This record gives sequence, structure tokens and C-alpha cells, in this order.
Amino acid sequence: MMSRHIRLVILLVMVLVTISLAGCWDNIEVEDMAYVVSIGLDKGTQNKLKISLLIAIPKNIVSAGGGGGAGGPGENGGGSDKGQASSELVAVEAPTIPAGMNMVNAFISRKVSLAHLKAVVFSEDLAKEGVGDYLDFFERNREIRGTANVIVSKGSSYDFLKSLRPVLETNPSKYIELTAHAYVYTAFIADTSIGEFIRDAQSYDKQPIAVLGGINKQAVEWDEPISFMGPLRKEADMGNPYAGDYIAGKIPRKGVVDRELMGTAVFNGDKMVGELSGTETAVMMIIRGDYRQNFWSIRDPLMEGYYIPLDIRMRKSPSIKVKRRGDKFEVSVKLRLEGNILAVQSGIDYEREQYRSILENSVEETITGIAGRVIKIAQQEYKSDVFGLGGYARRTFLLQDDWEKANWKRAFTDADIKVETEFHIRRAGLLYKANPIISSDGKKKTGTQR
Repeated sequence: MMSRHIRLVILLVMVLVTISLAGCWDNIEVEDMAYVVSIGLDKGTQNKLKISLLIAIPKNIVSAGGGGGAGGPGENGGGSDKGQASSELVAVEAPTIPAGMNMVNAFISRKVSLAHLKAVVFSEDLAKEGVGDYLDFFERNREIRGTANVIVSKGSSYDFLKSLRPVLETNPSKYIELTAHAYVYTAFIADTSIGEFIRDAQSYDKQPIAVLGGINKQAVEWDEPISFMGPLRKEADMGNPYAGDYIAGKIPRKGVVDRELMGTAVFNGDKMVGELSGTETAVMMIIRGDYRQNFWSIRDPLMEGYYIPLDIRMRKSPSIKVKRRGDKFEVSVKLRLEGNILAVQSGIDYEREQYRSILENSVEETITGIAGRVIKIAQQEYKSDVFGLGGYARRTFLLQDDWEKANWKRAFTDADIKVETEFHIRRAGLLYKANPIISSDGKKKTGTQR
């Protein structure tokens, strides 16, 4: 048997060899890296691609966090009126993304890194032409996180990134992360990531989607009144449109920045084929089971011209059942929601049971109607299952080969899809009942008198 001393010598030799192999000859220090927080892709004029890189400037982020101002893209990206820029925007034209990064390395002092990439922005023109040629890079590159958001910009991605000027944040990476995370409390944008985008494009179950971004020029033109550029669908022109009936770049607003996110870019394969408004995106999220919360302003069912704002949340995941009859599919979708009353403009006592059921039925009819319209658009106009219904249709097959041969992405367009909504009011705020407004002449103005 091997003596104890020999075993100790062998162990010592192994430790020394291991230490010698763990050298750091190829190590690059953190302060020697240029971290890209967002990458934009446009069609090039002299080459295949125009590649825009939004690079964080750490020293300015730190100084701004200590009391200085925070700006957006610097000299090449629009500058900032307050403090030093916290990021720099550069752009090159090249045949591939790695070639573009190599070119950027020729004129900046640090090595470009995608380890902290937060967003991939495709221009609308490039998205409609097809982004399949560029997805492989994001799938293979070990630096890129699959959680990076996917955005399609109305107009060029370069202009979109140029418009990124954080106001409440000093860190551009945090700014992008927080704005893309707004789906949690608005539902006007979807929860998207480059990893999920690639998986959906390659799957047999559903089609990929992306957040819709745009530049609203009127937002920073303070001398001009707020103009109404119109909702996405003509149906919303009847009366006052809902708050989410717009898409990015057309929200009637003023202030802060001209960049905005609202709506969804719908893809068929790797090509963008259409858009959904903020309200339609919220309903799409409900069907997908990704919905969290949103403030809805429902038209008062008993008093024309008034609205009832509600905080509507998911009560349970949607119940989706699929039946297959030959090569045809029948899909039943039941949406299960609940909500709280935030205000009642008309003053009607919707806290009372007899009125509460009327309001609940109105909400159910409203959401069911929007859902039916969105599904019809997806089936007939976009021919794209953005709801993930294919995941339920797949369960009707025993073999994967049979499922693939069924070609759900084509069969979806002819599927018979029926939707119903179940909604319950949980709370009416801090009021037990609506109180009347009393004027100087002693008259009480209640909901039934307005």
C-alpha cells in the first residue's frame, strides 16, 4: 500500500500543477471594457447593416449618482442639457455584427463587450424584410444574455437609441431595464426577450413578438398644443378611445422624453407583419397568461359620457381547451379576471349588488369584444399565433412528427376560436357607497340625477 507520505507528496504536486494552469495571461480588466447596453440594427446604405452601439460611460454614471446630472447619448448621440452624458452612441456600417464591433474597436479605447446588453433594437424596415440572418449571432454568442429585450423601432434604430435620455435614472442600463419592465404594471407592452424570440421563431407552437418603440416629436414641442394623431384601429375612433388604443410614437402627450414604448410588433417567422395597440397587447397578454395588472377605463354602462377606472388583475390563468376534428381545430378560451373600482365619475352606487353585476357584465363584454377582434386580426390579417394557443393544440397529438406535420402555424388561421370572460369586482376602494355632491342651494347631485 502507498505510504501516507507518498500520497501527501502526490497531492502537493497536483495542487501546484493546478495553480500553474490557472494563469490570467488573457485576462481583461473590467475597467478596460466598453460595455454595450443596447444594440441597434438598420439596413445599411453602403453595406448590409448599419450597427449602432449604445455604450455606457461608468465614470459619468458614478459622478451623476453623487449629485451631478445624468444625460443621454453624448456627442454622437444627441448630447445632454444637464451634466455629463452617461452613455455614448456610435454607429458603423458592416456586413456582420462582429465585423461592426471590430470596426468600433478601431476608434474607441476599450474593447467592446456585450456582457451587459439589455436591449436589441431592430428598425421597422429591417424587421419587415426579415431578421433571421442576424438571430444566429445572438444565439451563439456566450456573452449575450437571453433576457435582453427585443424592440422594433418605428423609424431607424439609430434615431431611437439617440433619443434615449434618462431623466429619473443615471444608469442607462437600468433605464432600459426599467422601461422594458413596465409590462408588469401597464400591460401596454409585452414581456419579450431575445432568447424567447428565437425559440418562438424556431418552434411549431407560436410566433415571436417584440415591443414596439417610437419617437414622439410632439412630446418635446412645448409651444404646440397636444395633437391627436389617432388610435391604431378605426373602431377606436368612435367616442373617446381607451388609453391604450395607440402605438409608440403616437401617444397624445407632452413632456420628459420623446422616446416611448407602446404596443407589439407581430412577426410571422422572422418577418414583422403587423402591429397591436397597447390595449390589444394587454388582451394578448391575458390570453397568453402573462398579464399582471393594468388600469382600464370602462365606459359607464348606465351613464353615457362617463367612465369607470378599474384596476384589473389576473384572478387565475386562462382556461384554454382545444379539440381536433381532422385537420380542423376548435379552441375555447376562458379569461378569468378580477378588479378594484378606482373611481366612479357618474356617482352611481356600483358598490351595491344590483349595480355591481351590471358593471361586471360590461367589463366582460368589453374585454371579450376586444379579444375577439384581436384574434380575428391575428388570424386573417397577420396569420400569426401570438397567443401561444399552439402549445395547447399540441397536446391533442401523441407523436411529435404528427404535430409537426399538422403545421399549426398555418392551421391557426382557420381555427374556430371562441372567447368568454369571467370578471368579479373585489373591492370598491375606501368608500362604502358613493356620496352625493351638495351645492349652495342644498341640492344633492347623485349619479341618477346627472
